[in-house]
Amino acid sequence: PAQHELLIDLSHLVVEWNDRLNLISRKDCTVNVVFGRHVLPSVALLPLLLKLEGKEKKKVVDVGTGGGFPGLPLAILFPSVEFTLVDSVGKKLRAVSDMADELSLTNVQTHHGRAELMVDESASLHYQQYDVCVGRSVAAL
Repeated sequence: PAQHELLIDLSHLVVEWNDRLNLISRKDCTVNVVFGRHVLPSVALLPLLLKLEGKEKKKVVDVGTGGGFPGLPLAILFPSVEFTLVDSVGKKLRAVSDMADELSLTNVQTHHGRAELMVDESASLHYQQYDVCVGRSVAAL
């Protein structure tokens, strides 16, 4: 499917998951609201990732991904970039991982834990391994 169709599919998946698990605010959780308040603001980071064009190894970490934002929409738009979506809430990461699978996103992996501990836990995997760090609604990065 085309990228815009995948972004709409993502919005549907978020609404479905949000009925079972509080990924995002349950107030007004419709496909249009998810698309307008979560998908589109994530897509606004597109110019930042366009700067990665031409780099051989492209890796992005999404700190505090919650319901998969901004990581999942960006992974849809940049299939050649590796994304690591980080959150300390395991239930949310299971939902994010399931949505990535449903959308056939092979460039997404998740990390369960706190971002500030990632280097201590497995330095060779995370220390200075990312080109870009993104986050929404988390502490100052």
